Amino acid sequence: MEVQAEDAAHCDLDECAALHARLAQVYARLNEAGLSARHADAAQAAWDQDAAQRRLWAERLSAAGLGTPPR
Repeated sequence: MEVQAEDAAHCDLDECAALHARLAQVYARLNEAGLSARHADAAQAAWDQDAAQRRLWAERLSAAGLGTPPR
Protein backbone atom coordinates (compact mmCIF):
# COMPACT_ATOMS: atom_id res chain seq x y z
CA MET A 1 0.00 0.00 0.00
CA GLU A 2 2.70 2.47 0.87
CA VAL A 3 4.27 2.10 -2.57
CA GLN A 4 0.97 3.18 -4.12
CA ALA A 5 0.85 6.23 -1.85
CA GLU A 6 4.28 7.30 -3.06
CA ASP A 7 3.25 6.95 -6.73
CA ALA A 8 1.05 10.04 -6.74
CA ALA A 9 1.39 10.50 -10.50
CA HIS A 10 -0.89 7.50 -11.01
CA CYS A 11 -3.34 8.30 -8.21
CA ASP A 12 -6.27 10.72 -8.10
CA LEU A 13 -5.78 13.34 -5.39
CA ASP A 14 -8.77 12.21 -3.34
CA GLU A 15 -7.69 8.56 -3.54
CA CYS A 16 -4.15 9.49 -2.58
CA ALA A 17 -5.46 11.47 0.41
CA ALA A 18 -7.65 8.59 1.54
CA LEU A 19 -4.76 6.15 1.20
CA HIS A 20 -2.43 8.34 3.29
CA ALA A 21 -5.17 8.80 5.89
CA ARG A 22 -5.63 5.04 6.13
CA LEU A 23 -1.88 4.48 6.42
CA ALA A 24 -1.76 7.08 9.21
CA GLN A 25 -4.42 5.09 11.08
CA VAL A 26 -2.60 1.79 10.55
CA TYR A 27 0.73 3.19 11.74
CA ALA A 28 -0.97 4.77 14.76
CA ARG A 29 -2.38 1.36 15.73
CA LEU A 30 1.12 -0.09 15.36
CA ASN A 31 2.47 2.63 17.70
CA GLU A 32 4.59 4.11 14.91
CA ALA A 33 3.96 7.76 15.75
CA GLY A 34 6.49 9.18 13.30
CA LEU A 35 5.16 7.26 10.31
CA SER A 36 1.59 7.98 11.36
CA ALA A 37 2.27 11.73 11.54
CA ARG A 38 4.07 11.66 8.18
CA HIS A 39 1.10 10.05 6.47
CA ALA A 40 -1.41 12.27 8.27
CA ASP A 41 0.47 15.32 6.96
CA ALA A 42 0.57 13.83 3.46
CA ALA A 43 -3.17 13.14 3.64
CA GLN A 44 -3.92 16.72 4.64
CA ALA A 45 -1.73 18.07 1.84
CA ALA A 46 -3.50 15.84 -0.69
CA TRP A 47 -6.95 16.89 0.62
CA ASP A 48 -5.88 20.54 0.28
CA GLN A 49 -4.72 19.94 -3.31
CA ASP A 50 -7.96 18.12 -4.10
CA ALA A 51 -10.01 21.04 -2.77
CA ALA A 52 -7.96 23.53 -4.81
CA GLN A 53 -8.41 21.40 -7.94
CA ARG A 54 -12.18 21.23 -7.42
CA ARG A 55 -12.37 25.01 -6.93
CA LEU A 56 -10.42 25.52 -10.16
CA TRP A 57 -12.75 23.18 -12.06
CA ALA A 58 -15.80 24.99 -10.67
CA GLU A 59 -14.36 28.38 -11.67
CA ARG A 60 -13.58 27.18 -15.19
CA LEU A 61 -17.00 25.60 -15.64
CA SER A 62 -18.70 28.78 -14.41
CA ALA A 63 -16.58 30.92 -16.74
CA ALA A 64 -17.69 28.70 -19.63
CA GLY A 65 -21.35 29.18 -18.67
CA LEU A 66 -21.60 25.66 -17.27
CA GLY A 67 -22.07 26.55 -13.61
CA THR A 68 -25.30 24.61 -13.29
CA PRO A 69 -26.57 21.44 -14.96
CA PRO A 70 -28.93 21.90 -17.93
CA ARG A 71 -32.65 21.62 -17.23
